[in-house]
Amino acid sequence: MGASPSYPRTGEIFVRKNRAKLIHGVSNVEPILDELLTKGVIQQDSYDKISALPTSAEKMKELLDGHLKTAGDKEIFFRIVERLEPHLLIEETLPLDAQCGIIDPEPVHVSRSSAV
Repeated sequence: MGASPSYPRTGEIFVRKNRAKLIHGVSNVEPILDELLTKGVIQQDSYDKISALPTSAEKMKELLDGHLKTAGDKEIFFRIVERLEPHLLIEETLPLDAQCGIIDPEPVHVSRSSAV
């Protein structure tokens, strides 16, 4: 039997589609790095290199661009972000109106009147 097809996982898709949101939206990178280190996704030298950067945005950019190499790494990262930075995922599951703060419980129905 042949190998089953490889489909992108949720984490891989989320990281690819939301790179800018992750770079600018994660406020506290160290807890994410701690878990990635504990789970073996990154090594101590990567942890030290990323932690030494001055801003959260720079840390996230380095992490995303150079250290999350496999779909499995991205899936683990996604699960950590899902737990530690849930605000980054909320908008992904809401309709566009709710993302913009527009909540209309009763939709407006437009009827066309015939010309007189």
